[in-house]
Amino acid sequence: MACSFQVMTSGSGLPMRRLDVVISARRCVGTPFQHGGRLIGFGLDCLGMIFETLKGCNYPGLEVVLSDKRVHNYRSIPKGELYAGLNKYCTRKPPSEARPGDILIQWVGDNQQHVMFFTERGTVIHATDKQPWMAVVEQRLLPSWKRNIINAFELPGITD
Repeated sequence: MACSFQVMTSGSGLPMRRLDVVISARRCVGTPFQHGGRLIGFGLDCLGMIFETLKGCNYPGLEVVLSDKRVHNYRSIPKGELYAGLNKYCTRKPPSEARPGDILIQWVGDNQQHVMFFTERGTVIHATDKQPWMAVVEQRLLPSWKRNIINAFELPGITD
C-alpha cells in the first residue's frame, strides 16, 4: 500500500489559533473507536481524530493520502513515515515544549505510531482502543506515555 504525506491547500486561509484546534478536537470526544474510522459520531482512530479536528477548524490541513483511502492496519504505514511527514511540514520540538494544539507522536509498538493533541489543561485528546473507553477521550498524559512520546509538532501558521 502506497502512503504519502502532504499539506493540503484548501481551507479558509485564515490564521488558526491554538485554542481553535483544541475546541475542534473536543468535538470528537465520545466518538467510538473504529480502526480506520474517519467520521465524528460514528467512528475514529487517532489519525481520523487529527483529520476531523483540522477539518472542523477549516485548517488547510495535513492529510495522509493512501492508495486505497483506508488504513487496515497501522503496520501498513511504513515505520517512520508519519513521523517524517509531520517533521517535513510542522515545526518539531521536544515534548516538554508542547503547547495547546500541538500534535504529539508516540511509538507504541512494532511500527505502530499514535498521535494525539495536547490541550491547554495539560491533557491529551486521542482515540483509544483500550478498555474501558474504546473512544476518543480527553485524559491526563500518563507518565508511561510520556516516556514513549518522540516529539511534539506545531502546525504551520498556528497562532496564540
